[in-house]
Amino acid sequence: MTLIERIGKYVDEIAPGQPILAGDIYIHVAKAGFTQRDVFNEYLTRYLDTHPDFLRYRRGIYYKTVQTPFGRTGIGVAALVERIYVKDKGERFGYETGPSLMHKLGLTTMMPGATYIATERMRYKMLGQNDGYILVKPVTEVTQDNYRYLQLLDILDNRYEVEFDVADENAILRAFIDDHKLDFERLVYYATKYRNKRVLARLAKLARGEKR
Repeated sequence: MTLIERIGKYVDEIAPGQPILAGDIYIHVAKAGFTQRDVFNEYLTRYLDTHPDFLRYRRGIYYKTVQTPFGRTGIGVAALVERIYVKDKGERFGYETGPSLMHKLGLTTMMPGATYIATERMRYKMLGQNDGYILVKPVTEVTQDNYRYLQLLDILDNRYEVEFDVADENAILRAFIDDHKLDFERLVYYATKYRNKRVLARLAKLARGEKR
C-alpha cells in the first residue's frame, strides 16, 4: 500500500465534519514504516490537492465535507474545541466555565454570547474570531480528577460578575457538589489558589447550608 493510499485509508474512516489532525495521520502511516515527516507532509499536500472533499481548516487540521442542498458542510467546531482545548485520548486539560456554564446550570437566564473554556492549551490558535468560544486560563493544572472542583470554584469566584437571577443559587450549587461527589476539604484546598476571600466565604456558606 502506498503512502497516499494509507493516508486515504485513515481519512476514509473519519466521519465528515470531524477534525482530522495531521499528527494523527502521521502516527497512523508511521506504523507502516513511513517515518520521514517531510515526505509525509508532501504527500498529505498531494492528497489535499487531489481530493476536493478533504479540506484544510487551519494549519495541521483538516476535515471531510459533503455536499448538501444548502451547500458543503463545514468542520464540527464543538468537536474541534473538545479535542484541542478540553480533552483528548483520556487526557483532560480544559473544561467549560464562565457565563455559559452558569447559564447551563440554571443560575442565570442571561444568554451568553460565547462558550467559555478554561484551558491549559491557550497557545494552540485553532479558532477563528467568530467561532463562538472564549478561552481563559485556569488557576491551576487541570485534570480529570479536579476539573469539577474548578468549575464550582470558578462560579463562586464569578470573575465576570454575572447576576444570578434564581431564588436560591446555593441549592443549585449544592446539587452540583452532590451530583459530582465533591469533597469540601479538596474544595478548600483548590479555593486557596484563587487568592479571593469571596470564594472561601461563599464556600463556607455552602458548607453550612445557607441560602445565597
